[in-house]
Amino acid sequence: MTTQTHYQTLGVSPEATQAEIKKAYRTLIRQAHPDLAGPQSAARAAQLSAAYEVLSDPDHRSRYDQTLARPDPSADDEFVDAWGQPGAWDEDEEVLDDVEVDLGDGPPVPPAVHYDPAPTATPGAPLQEPPPAPAPSDGGPVFVPPLQRPVIRSRRPRWITWWVIGFSVPAALTVLAVLIGVILTADSGGDPMLLVMVIIFWAAVIGAPPLLHRLTTPKPTVPPQLATDLLPEPVLQQQIHGPTEGEAAARTISLLRTSVLPSYPGARLVNGFHRPGVDPGLVDHVLIAGRTMIIISSLCWQDGPYRWDGARLQYEGRELAPFQLGVAVERLRHAFPGVAVIGAVVLHSPSGRLDRPLIENAPLSPTPIGGHGVPVLNPAGLIDFVHGVLRTVPDRDVVDVNLMTHLLGHR
Repeated sequence: MTTQTHYQTLGVSPEATQAEIKKAYRTLIRQAHPDLAGPQSAARAAQLSAAYEVLSDPDHRSRYDQTLARPDPSADDEFVDAWGQPGAWDEDEEVLDDVEVDLGDGPPVPPAVHYDPAPTATPGAPLQEPPPAPAPSDGGPVFVPPLQRPVIRSRRPRWITWWVIGFSVPAALTVLAVLIGVILTADSGGDPMLLVMVIIFWAAVIGAPPLLHRLTTPKPTVPPQLATDLLPEPVLQQQIHGPTEGEAAARTISLLRTSVLPSYPGARLVNGFHRPGVDPGLVDHVLIAGRTMIIISSLCWQDGPYRWDGARLQYEGRELAPFQLGVAVERLRHAFPGVAVIGAVVLHSPSGRLDRPLIENAPLSPTPIGGHGVPVLNPAGLIDFVHGVLRTVPDRDVVDVNLMTHLLGHR
């Protein structure tokens, strides 16, 4: 049988660069989006996603190119047709993988490690209605730096106020008495300087404590920069930023918009994050609250029992290619010192149910290398995970405008 290759699906040559493949995929997936092309385009979108998943990964692409070079076209068709489905590898390949090849002079070559491709799927039902978010904490977001320059009022001690009030009465009576005496003795040569000296005396007595307090109290610092110097206020007040690519990412945004963001006024969601050193398409969403960053990768996979131990993902007993989101977590931790960076992968079910697919998460390693330290969750698990993280963040109502500006600059 004749099967269209992944290169033909994306309309690129086998010598195309990763940038050309990514550009072609983005252009075609937009054209095949159900909102533009209708529900009948779902199969085309799934075909494009399967092709891009293979060609965007250098290891998968290399293995795929090897199958295209096989002289037996039936073997090539079998690989292409089965890509993206569990249990797709040739049985002959599995037997060869278990054989050590002796080169004679050196040690035997260890068997190669092969993974099953991801069991991707196309959403077949609308997303189940997410649960509403809990009530938000009191007060709105706190912006750092602030939106406006604060009105600074120096509060002096209460005893100074009572000092001024207490001595003002006798001072007024004394000045009045001296003034009357000067007026009555004006014809007999009364000295007006006495009145001036009395006024100076009482002014010193009353004004000395407030003056000393002002001179010895450090002036409050005024922020040299405002939040509006970095971003417009409408952008600062907006909780969700950036477009989405793909149905899985759109479902995650809908989930967070309904079930998470209303509870945390200071949380901001940035979509389509791209940063040098982080593989494109690896980070679909960045959720920030204070100095905490949760990066999320959204996928739509088949239903079925999965098991994730932090390094290996198994589907129906077969090992799939590991996630690389943990590498992005590690790189972002180095890029943002002082920021707590946490990662999570969410798998959406084609059925639209929040509790599917079923995923067993073993205790995770704290070292985020490869997939380590990154949980794999279904939508319901993602809601619980994000709430569990944000509840422990003391500055979750703070919007770090400098961090937000940096993230928006890499969309």
